[in-house]
Amino acid sequence: MKTAIRPYSLPRGRWLATGLGLLAAVMIASCSGDDGAPGKDGRSGTTPRLPIGPAEALPGFVVDVLDIAGATGPTGNFEAGDAPRLTFTVRDASGADIDPADWDRLQMYVSGPTFNYQRVQGAVDVRSDVVAGPEDGQWVVDLPPLPETYLEPLNYTGRFDIGVLAGQPLLDGTYTIGIEGRSVIEVEGVGDVRDTGNTVAHFLVGSVEAIDLREVVAQDNCFQCHVELRAHGDNRKDLNGCLLCHTAGAEDGNNPNVAGGTPDVTIDFKVMVHKIHSGSSLPSVLGMSTNQDGSRDYDADAVPYEVLGHRDSVHDYSHVKFPHWPNFAQPMPRDQGYAALSTTPGGRDPKAMEDAQRSGPVQCYLCHGDPDGDGPLGAPADGDLVYAQPSRMACGSCHDDWVFDRNYVANGLQMPPQHDDSECTLCHRADEGILNVRDSHLHPLLDETFAAGVNVQITAIREAGINDDDGTLDQGERIELEVRVTDDAGEEVDAALLARRELTIAGPTTNPQLLQLFSLPSAVFQGAQPYVFRVPEQIYAEIVGTSNGGGLGAYGTLRAPHWSDRGLPTQVLLRDASASGEATTLVAPALPFENFVDVELATGPGTPAIARGAWIVLSDGVPGQEEYLRVQWVETMADRRRLWFGAKNTGGYQPNLRGAHGAGASAKVVEFATAVPGVEYVLDPATGMISEIGTSFGAGNRILVTYATDFEMPAFYQGSLNDSADLGPAAGDWVGLPVADGTYLVNISLESSLTFTAFGEDTSYVDGSKAAIDEATGYLAAFQVGGAETFEPPARVAAVEGCVSCHGDIQFHGSHRRGYQVCTQCHGIAGAEDRPRYVAPNAPATASTTIEFRNMLHKIHHGSQLSAGAAYVVNGFGMGYPNNFTAHTYEHVGFPVLAGGTSNCASCHGDADAWKSPVERNHPTVMALPTRSWTMACISCHDSTAARAHADVNTSPVGEESCAVCHGEGKELSVETVHFVR
Repeated sequence: MKTAIRPYSLPRGRWLATGLGLLAAVMIASCSGDDGAPGKDGRSGTTPRLPIGPAEALPGFVVDVLDIAGATGPTGNFEAGDAPRLTFTVRDASGADIDPADWDRLQMYVSGPTFNYQRVQGAVDVRSDVVAGPEDGQWVVDLPPLPETYLEPLNYTGRFDIGVLAGQPLLDGTYTIGIEGRSVIEVEGVGDVRDTGNTVAHFLVGSVEAIDLREVVAQDNCFQCHVELRAHGDNRKDLNGCLLCHTAGAEDGNNPNVAGGTPDVTIDFKVMVHKIHSGSSLPSVLGMSTNQDGSRDYDADAVPYEVLGHRDSVHDYSHVKFPHWPNFAQPMPRDQGYAALSTTPGGRDPKAMEDAQRSGPVQCYLCHGDPDGDGPLGAPADGDLVYAQPSRMACGSCHDDWVFDRNYVANGLQMPPQHDDSECTLCHRADEGILNVRDSHLHPLLDETFAAGVNVQITAIREAGINDDDGTLDQGERIELEVRVTDDAGEEVDAALLARRELTIAGPTTNPQLLQLFSLPSAVFQGAQPYVFRVPEQIYAEIVGTSNGGGLGAYGTLRAPHWSDRGLPTQVLLRDASASGEATTLVAPALPFENFVDVELATGPGTPAIARGAWIVLSDGVPGQEEYLRVQWVETMADRRRLWFGAKNTGGYQPNLRGAHGAGASAKVVEFATAVPGVEYVLDPATGMISEIGTSFGAGNRILVTYATDFEMPAFYQGSLNDSADLGPAAGDWVGLPVADGTYLVNISLESSLTFTAFGEDTSYVDGSKAAIDEATGYLAAFQVGGAETFEPPARVAAVEGCVSCHGDIQFHGSHRRGYQVCTQCHGIAGAEDRPRYVAPNAPATASTTIEFRNMLHKIHHGSQLSAGAAYVVNGFGMGYPNNFTAHTYEHVGFPVLAGGTSNCASCHGDADAWKSPVERNHPTVMALPTRSWTMACISCHDSTAARAHADVNTSPVGEESCAVCHGEGKELSVETVHFVR
C-alpha cells in the first residue's frame, strides 16, 4: 500500500521520547545498493527494496522517534484527551531512507505506566495517516487521543484480575509507544522475507517529572540463549514491545469466549515466560496441587501447559526442560516428608514427581542479573526487584501447585491463604530470614560454603620408562603425570578421599581416537602435592606359560610393574586341562583388534552351549596364535553365532583380539580356576614374577595373568568407545591403523560426593571437577606424539561460550564428567558408539548410532525437526544387567536460538570455521577407506532418506565424497550460503 504524502504543517512540541531502534534479523551487515539516488517518490536518499541474493543480509528496517508532541498538561506532560504526535524516520541499516511505498506495515500501540503496564491504545496501522515531516526523510503521524481509562487486557475474561486496571483512570507515570514496522524483501531462491524493525518511545502522563523506565529483565539476558527475539511471525523482536501486550490479566485465545477453548491460560509476561521455561517441571503439568488442609496433592489432574496463539495454533510447552546446570541434572534439595512418600500400585510415583518439580529453573540471576558474569554486558537496572517484590502471580507461575485461597504447608511451616500481595514480604524478604527469596533459589552446588569445588591441574607430562627424552611420546614409551588438586579457594584437596578419579587420553586433535580411559585407584594420590604417577593400563588374559607339575615354577609377565600394591589386583588363572566344553570353528576370518568372532550356528551334541561369561580359546595349541577371551554376549544370526567380547575402555571383559585367526580356526570352551595369592603363588609386583608355591599349579595347565601395569604408547589404535563393526574408517575410526603423529590431550576428572541435609531429608550431590585446562593453550593438557612439534588445537568450536551461554556448565553421566572439553575426550573421538547390545542385550538395536559430537549433538539439538525424530535412539548408561541401559530420545527438543534455529551454526561454533567445510580426517600414512566427513556431519540434521541417498550417490565406490563441488566454500550452494541466517 502506497502512503499518501501530505505536506508537513503541524507545530512541533515538547520532545519526551526515547528512541531505541532495533534492526531486523542481521543488523550488523550493511545493506546493498543505495547510491543516494532519488527514490520512487523523488525524495533524495530513499532506497528501493530490491531483491537480494541468498547469502545477503536484509537491508534492515529501523524506526527512530525524533519527537513526541501534543502534550497540553500544565507541566508539559500528556493528559487524557491529548493526541501524541510522532516525528520519526524510517531507514535501513546503512542510514538510507526507506520509501513509504515499501512500508508493508507500520503499527503503533500505547501502554503504561511502566511500573504496571496496562493497554491504553490497541495496535493501529498508521501508514495511511503519515505525512511528510519538517525535514527531508522525516515523517509525522498523529495517534488517537489518549483515553480517559485503560483498555481491557487482551482476551480478557476476568479470570486473572490481579493487577488489572481496566476501566480505571490513567495513572501518572511513564507511558510507552510501541512501533512495529516491516518491508517484504524478495530473496533469491527463498521467496519473500519480512524485514522487520521494532522500537519503543516513552512520554510522561500527569504530574511526574522524569522518564522512569522499568528493566526487570534485559534483552541481553534473553539473547544469551535465544540470540534474538522473534515472535508472531517474526514481527516482534523487542522485549520492550512484548511487555506492552503481555500485561496483567491478558489471556491467550483459550477462553470460554472462543469455541472449543479452555480457560485459565494467562499470557501475562511474568507468568507466561516463567511457565514456558519451567514446562516439564510445573506441578500442574505433573499433576500436583494443594489439598484443602495445605498438604501436597499428588493426584490432581495433570494439565499440559498449552498456549493458543494466532490463528488457533496450539503451543505445548509441557516438555520444555530448562537446560541450565546444575539443577538440570541435580535437583534442588528434597522437602520434608520426601523419604516417606510411596507409590500406590498402579498409581503415580510422588518421589518422581517431586524430583521433576525440583529440577525446574531456580537461577533467577540468568534473566534478572548480569547475563555474562564479568563480561561486557550489564545487569538489568531493576533486576533485583524479583527478590524485593515477590507476588502471587510471579511466584505462583512456577509454584503453580499453590492455591492462593488455601493454606500451604511445606517443611513444617504453614502459609495462610493470601488474598493480595501485601504480606508477601513479611516472610519472603530479598535477603533476610529463612524464607528469603534469593537464598531459597540458591542451588547447593552454587553455594561455596557447601561445595568448595574441585580443580585439577596437570602441571607436567613426561616420558617415562624406556624413552629417548626427545620431548615427544613414541611407541613403547610410558607417560608420567604431575598433578595438583585444589578447591576454588586454591587450597589443596586430598584427591585420595574423593569419590571418583578418571583419566582419559585421546588424539590426535585432527581426528581423535581414544587411547586410554581408566579409573584411577586412590593409591596414586599419596603424599605431598604435586602427585606424580604413571598412567596405568589393564592387561587381560596374558599367557605366561604352562605348569610343569614339578613345583616351584616361576612365570614372568611381559610388562612390569604390577599395580597390585596400588589397589588394582593381579589375577592368576589356571586352565583345567581335563575339562572340555563346546568346540566349534570360525566361519569367517577374525582380524586383530576386532572384538568378536563368528562361529558355526549349530551347537555340538553333548557339550554345553557357549554363554555369557564363558572362556574360550582360539587356535588352541597353535604357537603364536593361541588366544583366550571371555564371552560377553552371544548374538544368534541367520547363519552364524557372533561371540562378542569387550571393547577397550568398556572394562570387565577381555577386549579385542590380539592376533588374526583364519576361517576354520578352532574355538573351544575352557574352564579356569583362580589361583590364591599367598597360598598357591607369590607375586613380586616390581618385576611381575609369579612364583609357584609347591606344586599348586598342577601339571599341563595353561597359566594366564590379568593385571594392571604402566600404560605404554601403542603402535596401533585398538578401537573406539563401545566399538563394533558398524562404524569404521568411513566414520573416522582408525582401529588397527598405526598411531599417528600429532597432539594428544589428557584429562583427569575427579569428584566430591556431598550430602545436603535440611528438614530431616538428605539429598546427595556430585561436585565434579572442572576440565584440567592448560592456561598456556586454553585446552586440556597435551603432549606430542612422534614427529609432531607444536600444539595443534581442535578445530571444532572456537570456545565453550556457545555451550555455556545456554547451559551455564556441562555436567553429564551423573555429573561425573564436567565441561565441554572433558566431553570431547570421549564424544570427540571418531567412531564412538552408544551403549552396545553386547553390554546391554535388552537395549534396542541402534546400528551405526554414533555418540560422536559432530553427529550426536546436531541430532539432539535438532530433535523436534528431525525427519525421524522418535526413531533416533541413543542407548546410555543404566544399572543391572541385562537392562543396564537407558534409551534416550530427543524428538521433544527444540533449539532455543530464534535467529535461524539450528541453521545458526555460529551460535555454537563461534568464530571457528570448521562447520563451513568439514575437514578431511584421513589417516596420514595409511591408504584406508576415506573418512566421510561431510556425510557424518550433514546427515545428522538432514536425516531424511532422500538426504542420505543424496550423500551416498555423491560418494564414489571407494568412499571419496564430492560434496565440496557444490557445497564447498565459495560455491553457489556452500554450507555458509544454505545456512545463512537473516
